[in-house]
Amino acid sequence: MFGTVGGDPETDLLQRFQPSRGIPELDRLHGMRNNAEPATAAYETAYCLLRLTLGVNILMHGASRIASGLPHFVAGLMKEFAASPLPAPLVHAFAYTLPWSELFIGAAILFGLWTRPALVLGALEIFVLTFGEGLLQKWSVAGIQLLYAVVYAILLAFVGYNRWSIDGWRRPHLASASPYRETVE
Repeated sequence: MFGTVGGDPETDLLQRFQPSRGIPELDRLHGMRNNAEPATAAYETAYCLLRLTLGVNILMHGASRIASGLPHFVAGLMKEFAASPLPAPLVHAFAYTLPWSELFIGAAILFGLWTRPALVLGALEIFVLTFGEGLLQKWSVAGIQLLYAVVYAILLAFVGYNRWSIDGWRRPHLASASPYRETVE
């Protein structure tokens, strides 16, 4: 069916999508260099750019809310959640802590300081925000927050490529021993 060589179409199909491990032209197509190492620099750069973008986005959420006046933000959130089943004191406390949380989590992600804990806290924060928007039945906002959750999940899954960060510079041995990097023998 697929021009099988060994008789098993599934195995042959899977082998077609594996690096060639010997033919330089095909290895370049799979992002390999010198037939020995994967192109980790590209993965590290992509990870860094995604981390920087998320970090500055979350940091600016918090900074802009603080700079424009925290009482104004709190009053707006209290008004928005007045009809929700959440207790007003809980909404009030959350509204005062959210901008500061965004500021610190965003800065940690931006600079790559305590990256894994910052990503976990950020993902939990997005979970809580999505829950709140679900209570208000604001599905378009919840959909946007789902995109944030995907970015957090990607960054958490590939945190082993976090070389270009404070964490990577503080612990270079961890950056070079990533379990997410393939090696070609």
